[in-house]
Amino acid sequence: MTTIIILPGAETELEEAHDYYEERDPGVGEELFTDFDEALRFAIEQPAACPRIHGRVRKSLLLQFPYVLVFRPEP
Repeated sequence: MTTIIILPGAETELEEAHDYYEERDPGVGEELFTDFDEALRFAIEQPAACPRIHGRVRKSLLLQFPYVLVFRPEP
C-alpha cells in the first residue's frame, strides 16, 4: 500500500485555489479537485513516468489547471 502525505502548506494552497475558482465560476473548484486526484493517481501508479526535478523528487502536472504535484516516491 502506498502512503500519501500531503504537506499542510500544500493542502492549504489547494483549498485556497479551490475557493478562488469556485467564487469565480461555481463548479470549477470541484474540477480542480478532480484534476488533482488524477495527477495524484498517475503519480502513485506510474511514478517513473513523471519527470525528475531534483534527486528523487518528481512532478506530475495537473492537466487543466496551472499547478504541479511535487512528490518523492519512497523505495
